[in-house]
Amino acid sequence: GTTAADSSGNAHDGTFVGAPAWVAGQVGGAASFDGTDDSIVAESVAVNTAAGGFNTVAFWMKWNGTDTQMPFGWGNKYDLCFYSGWFGVNTGQGDILGISPAGMSGNWVHVAAVFPNGVPSPSNTQIYINGVAQTVTVRLGTATSKTATSNIPILIGTGVSA
Repeated sequence: GTTAADSSGNAHDGTFVGAPAWVAGQVGGAASFDGTDDSIVAESVAVNTAAGGFNTVAFWMKWNGTDTQMPFGWGNKYDLCFYSGWFGVNTGQGDILGISPAGMSGNWVHVAAVFPNGVPSPSNTQIYINGVAQTVTVRLGTATSKTATSNIPILIGTGVSA
């Protein structure tokens, strides 16, 4: 597939899966995903898998306002998603630790999220929108323990440009 160059300088290029379209972005170009089978996968990215450790991801996105969209995910269902009117961390157990997505639809926003290894909670999970720390709360369900893996399908982006 087509290569998505890592602009961070860390040489973690990704591979297009499906057929994401290349569109104008917030900073240069962006990949636009079709909402069904498009993604970008980056393999062998070093992550902290130690108990009690944390991993941070940051990216620009332009969400289309549709629910059940996922702009970022680890290989083991630990992701950031829009679900049931919320935006936040989903551990794949029917839970969301997050925020209201008010004002995000149709706008370029910079997202940074801190994922804990272990049981995520509002006190150890952080979401920043445009550099501003958000108040993360339990929006759905009960969180269970998760640990990051080194296989990171990034910017799965069903319904977002990133």
